[in-house]
Amino acid sequence: MKLRYAGLMLWLGLLSTQLLHAGSLPEVPPAPVYPNGPVTAAIIDQQEIYVAGGFSAVTYRCQAQGFCTDTVLGVGSLIANDLRSGAIKSAANLERWKSPVLIDESVVINTLEVDHNRGWLIVGGSFQTFGGLARNGLAAIRLDTGALVASWNPSTGNSSSEPVTVNDLEWSADGQTLYVAGNFIRFAGLPRQHLAAVDMSDGSVTAWNPQPDGPVHVLARDADGATLYAGGSFGVIGGQQRRLLASITLYNQGLAQAWEPQLAGTAVYALLRDGNRLYVGGQFTTPRNNLAAFDLTTHALLPWNPDINGRINTLALNGDGSRLFAGGSYTQVGGQSRNNLAMISTADAVLQAWDPSASMTGGEVKQLLFHKMNYFAAPIFNADEYLDHLLVMGSFFGVGAPVPNSLDYYQGYMLEPPKTVASPLTGAFQSAAWNNGQIALSCTSYTGGICAKISYSLDEGVSFQDYAGPISACGVSPCTQHLRYRGIDVEGNSEALHDEVFVRDDEPPVTVADPHGLAMGVKNYQPIALNCTDSGDAGCDKIYYTVDGSEPTLPPGATQKLYDQAIDLGGDQVYTLKFMAVDKAGNAEIPHSEIYTIDRVPPEVIVAPGAGVYSAPITVELRCADCQQVNGLPRIYYTVDGTAPFDPLTMDSLTPQPSDTAIPYTTPILISNATLLRLMSFDDVGNVTEGMGGIYTFIDTQPERRVGFGAASEGMLALLAAAVVMLRRRRLPA
Repeated sequence: MKLRYAGLMLWLGLLSTQLLHAGSLPEVPPAPVYPNGPVTAAIIDQQEIYVAGGFSAVTYRCQAQGFCTDTVLGVGSLIANDLRSGAIKSAANLERWKSPVLIDESVVINTLEVDHNRGWLIVGGSFQTFGGLARNGLAAIRLDTGALVASWNPSTGNSSSEPVTVNDLEWSADGQTLYVAGNFIRFAGLPRQHLAAVDMSDGSVTAWNPQPDGPVHVLARDADGATLYAGGSFGVIGGQQRRLLASITLYNQGLAQAWEPQLAGTAVYALLRDGNRLYVGGQFTTPRNNLAAFDLTTHALLPWNPDINGRINTLALNGDGSRLFAGGSYTQVGGQSRNNLAMISTADAVLQAWDPSASMTGGEVKQLLFHKMNYFAAPIFNADEYLDHLLVMGSFFGVGAPVPNSLDYYQGYMLEPPKTVASPLTGAFQSAAWNNGQIALSCTSYTGGICAKISYSLDEGVSFQDYAGPISACGVSPCTQHLRYRGIDVEGNSEALHDEVFVRDDEPPVTVADPHGLAMGVKNYQPIALNCTDSGDAGCDKIYYTVDGSEPTLPPGATQKLYDQAIDLGGDQVYTLKFMAVDKAGNAEIPHSEIYTIDRVPPEVIVAPGAGVYSAPITVELRCADCQQVNGLPRIYYTVDGTAPFDPLTMDSLTPQPSDTAIPYTTPILISNATLLRLMSFDDVGNVTEGMGGIYTFIDTQPERRVGFGAASEGMLALLAAAVVMLRRRRLPA
């Protein structure tokens, strides 16, 4: 047997209306409704849920105490529930939907299917009459009124000694053929063993006849529409030996296909196809213990192996297919304790932490149904959040039953994990802002209720303990505490593990400028990097700076900037750079100050008198404001023999060197014959000027003149043109 659903579920108030009062939010959805007998079949179709079983009444337990009271409703063994309003369409409001089976203990319903083509609900089970008319294990009800479809009775024709028990139903791909599985020898008076097919156009039985030699409990159709998977208690099907599980064609009278799963055990009770994977549950020991998975492309047994020690009756997948729910009668999964219901990873068969055993003990789970539920769709809420929800049906002792510790037949489990938050939130803190280094944890379920427990670890997951109050994490500064924690709600949902770091830090950081304050020229100019270190564990957070001499402050002032890359000071001038860092705990250092002089202009040498033609010996002075002697060392060198005054191998260094023929300038130069004067000068930051000072000749008297470095009179143009062929004047590139 299995549960099915179709369409979108908007609000689950199973079997009853959910009563809510403004401002009160019940902890456990859906509505607390308890049937007085087992639920054996259910299906969701669009806005309706149809529920069948061995019950005659339900108890609605009021959740808004003081605004309503518990109510017992006589509803019979088949009811429909409106998912928008929560109203029951049964004997409680017959004007909307009248069930043909009110109270009839002879009717056992095993399976339900919706026929959208005709607007019917197909009911399969074990009965001889239904709604007062003869029906042998199969009947149809109108979805709009609940009235029995009198004209449809495909299983008629058997004698009273040939009862039909229907265990499961499956549609063909086009919805025109209904496949019927169960325990019968004849169907509609025809020899059909345990499997038959009904043509929905006229209700006739088709020629399809796989003839299994034992009961069939469950069916699943493949995506190709040509293959049907059958599970049961048979050894032969479709003319071939196939024990408990087989794939058969939906043509050629239902012949067995080549796949041989080779199961050994009692029966297969549950099949669930997900893409090209088939999950098989039941009572068997080969090739796995009670639950296995096969690849439908290769038909190979998958290594996936949860290893369950008891019978599997029903299976369901969560919304994204990452988790499989297995219900049945067992006590262990993979050697770990689980009572009849478990959540298993579909990727690696690892048992998940979710464990509802505390609220459901004993008995067995017979039906599962997963769906998305908008818990906040009641009129007093306004939200569009659809949450994972699992309906669990069977016979077990439930903690929420009307009579404590009595048999319960229905439970709903919210599968959304809870949410745990730490106070303070993860981060770095000063002692004054952190209450003695303590951390408080609070957990809330998705439905607004409290959590069952919070587990936490202070040793990076080596050991865990239950949270009982604020955690003493950091007693002194500096301190770093790793905290891992997760919440588990009352339904067993466990959230993902939080892994957070808390730092207590009262030490300010330290910032250093690179380079320190200095003078920089063309050769050594570089942007200023600010490097922060923090000895107090919190770590540096931000660096603020100014270049106009103002103090950086917290909060930041209008003129200060956030440091995010090396600082380019810009034009040639003197800068006062001030800066300070703040760490992640909010500690700020005292601002630092560095002075930078930027000079990227080569020095200018004045030659007086300048180059020219003279009638008598002269004395030439070299003047340079930016290249005076430092510590007794000259900054201007010259030659008068036409050779270069510099060592070319050192011109790119911060301290260029003169050539062997260069003469340091200390006093005016006496020139008495034709001379080619060459010069080199440099300033404090290594900016260099080198080149020709001029050509001096002695023919006619020329007035003294003052020219810039490298200038010459108009009368010397011819001589300069010749000299330029051999000599050149250059400044080092910036």
